[in-house]
Amino acid sequence: MKLLKVPYFWQLDNPSGNGDIECYSSTCAMLAADKGKVQTDDEYCRLRERFGYTTDQIAQIKTLEYLGLKVTARKDGCLNHIHRLISDNTPVAVGWLHKGYVSQPMAGGHWSVIAGYTEYETIHLDPFAEADMVWGGYVNYNRGKEIKYSNLNWLRRWMVEGEGTGWYSCTVIEDFFSCDALVTHL
Repeated sequence: MKLLKVPYFWQLDNPSGNGDIECYSSTCAMLAADKGKVQTDDEYCRLRERFGYTTDQIAQIKTLEYLGLKVTARKDGCLNHIHRLISDNTPVAVGWLHKGYVSQPMAGGHWSVIAGYTEYETIHLDPFAEADMVWGGYVNYNRGKEIKYSNLNWLRRWMVEGEGTGWYSCTVIEDFFSCDALVTHL
C-alpha cells in the first residue's frame, strides 16, 4: 500500500453557497495545498473566480498556473499512470462518472484526488462524500477522506470509453509509458 499525506478539503462547507458543485475546485485546491500554495479550498476558490467558473477546466488550470504550478490535463489515463504518479509522490486529480449503475455510469461528472493505492483499490480524497461505486450516488456524507474504491468498480466509472481514456490532472508534466503494460489487479 502507498498513501500520500495530502490535505483534505470538503466541498460542502465552501462559503460560496455553491459547494454542491465545487468538486473540481476543492480537488484542485488539494493539489495546490499539497505543494504549499494555499491553506484552504476557500482561498483557492477565491482565486479561481478570477479565471472562470468552478466546472471550467481552463479556469482550474489557469488558477494552478497562477499559483506557480506546472499542470497537465489529460484524457488518456490508465491505472499505470495513477500508480506511477503516486509512486513519485504526486497526487492525481481524476474526473469520473458518479451517477448510474456501474455497468452504465451516467454523465454529470465528479472530481476527486487519488492519494494512494493498494493492490486492488485506489485511495481517494473525495471532496463530496463516499460514493456508492455499484449503484451510483453517495452512501456516506460524513466526508470522504481516504476512501478506498475497488478498481473493479471505480475503473469502469473512470475509463468509460475503454482502457486508456481516464481524465486526470496533475502538477507535473511527464511523458508516461503506455497503458499497454496494464496493472493486472483490476
